[in-house]
Amino acid sequence: MAAPAPESNRQIHRIEAELHRLEALLARHRDLLRRVEEQGMPDATPYVSYRRGTDVLDLRGPAGGIRAAFRNEIAAIQAEVRRLREQVGRARRNTQRQAARAAVSRIDRRFEAHLRRVLADAKRRGDFAPGELEELQRGADEVLNAHVDLLGIDSSETSMRDVLRQFAQVQALGAGDDRVARRAMQALLGASRRNVERAWRRYTGLPSLEAARGVLSAAASCELLGGDSGTATLDIGPRAEQEMKAAEQRFRRTPSAANLKLMLQAERLATNLGVGPLPSPPPGLKRIKAGATHTIVEGDTLSGLAKAYYGSFSWWDVLVRANVELYEDPDRPPRGTIRIPF
Repeated sequence: MAAPAPESNRQIHRIEAELHRLEALLARHRDLLRRVEEQGMPDATPYVSYRRGTDVLDLRGPAGGIRAAFRNEIAAIQAEVRRLREQVGRARRNTQRQAARAAVSRIDRRFEAHLRRVLADAKRRGDFAPGELEELQRGADEVLNAHVDLLGIDSSETSMRDVLRQFAQVQALGAGDDRVARRAMQALLGASRRNVERAWRRYTGLPSLEAARGVLSAAASCELLGGDSGTATLDIGPRAEQEMKAAEQRFRRTPSAANLKLMLQAERLATNLGVGPLPSPPPGLKRIKAGATHTIVEGDTLSGLAKAYYGSFSWWDVLVRANVELYEDPDRPPRGTIRIPF
């Protein structure tokens, strides 16, 4: 396997050095908090000097108290340590994948060069020499095994396509080793299931149409290979509907422009998945002022108009939906004459 790239190693070493520094700082803060607790220092103490051997510790009590200050610092350092550990893990996995890809690429190139030579010789002679075809089959099995090994640490679509391509080459050269073929199919199924799980986590973490398509694509690939994609494709619609309703409730509680955008985004996703849109008019909407249109004057706002016509600031999305120019850009101040629906 190829050695990791020097730049990747330097990046990992830099992160690890920062991790060591933070871990030492975390240990010191914990020790300081322990010493504060042992000495029973009151939080209100404005200044404390604590001597331990040759170590002098000065603590100036902050407004929130010494203990709270140390606990906040400890929590912040712990969060940064977790983030850096995840970063190191990702960097190491990326380095491992890059090295594995490079090694498999070399095996590929060697076999392709050998295959071309053998086929050229066989064409010139009119047939394979004794044992040549069997040797090619063994070589193709070796390449397939290398791609399967790579699939164990890199289950990307590219790696899956490479396994399928090499599997086809093995079949083209003859049956090959059945054990290698079975291992390849099992690895493909395992990778496809991991891809479904990863796509589902991405979708549940940040629902979007792109993430939903990722789930459906990964599930289709898994089922095409004869696997079971689980409940991902069954859950994606109800999950989108749930997110849409939650976004609406959030907007009704806090009718901000940011929450409106989130609600409209969740509604578009649910509609694309066949479980939207939200009811129109929304349940509970009541008209308290007549008028099918309203001419905007200086000082008018959509939330203010919603309050005037429907009795609540939280219904201004109704005005946005009824006026295309507002729907396209809810942040833009209203102008001219707008429709007042329902």
